[in-house]
Amino acid sequence: SIVECGVYEGGSLTLLAQLAKQEGKHRSVWGYDAFGSSSQTAIEQLCNEPPIPMGPDILTVTQRLQSVGWNLDTDIHLVPGWFADTLVTLSPPAPIALLHIDADAYQSYKDVLNLLWPSLAVRGVAILDEYLSAKWFGAKRAVDEFMAEQKDAKLHMDTRAYLTKEVLNG
Repeated sequence: SIVECGVYEGGSLTLLAQLAKQEGKHRSVWGYDAFGSSSQTAIEQLCNEPPIPMGPDILTVTQRLQSVGWNLDTDIHLVPGWFADTLVTLSPPAPIALLHIDADAYQSYKDVLNLLWPSLAVRGVAILDEYLSAKWFGAKRAVDEFMAEQKDAKLHMDTRAYLTKEVLNG
């Protein structure tokens, strides 16, 4: 499957769904987001992270995706709520080939990585949208902490940062 955590208005999710369709492997595409709900966690407040920008509600995103031809019963699955809750109760089908994390803040990155990394396919890719951002420094800290504990994660950086899941020998 292909998963995006942090859908906002659905632009990246539409692109990921189009790539999946062109690939022809019938991958399911999942989008997780708070969809207009707002809450800054105590950890983010302590870390002085900026407030997370809230995108439109799920109805607006649904209408936007449908207006460009996506069927939300078969093509794209939207899951509203906080990652710590929704990724536990309604996780995407494994294995995950591509995970796009556009979650802004420390705790969101930590939740997504800890909950979805076990389902990422070997040689799968996790795109880290905010890793190189000075504004969202908590995202980098969460990824760095995760990397310190994960033997099968390899960080790549060029114009973007991403992780690949490596094969462990022995």
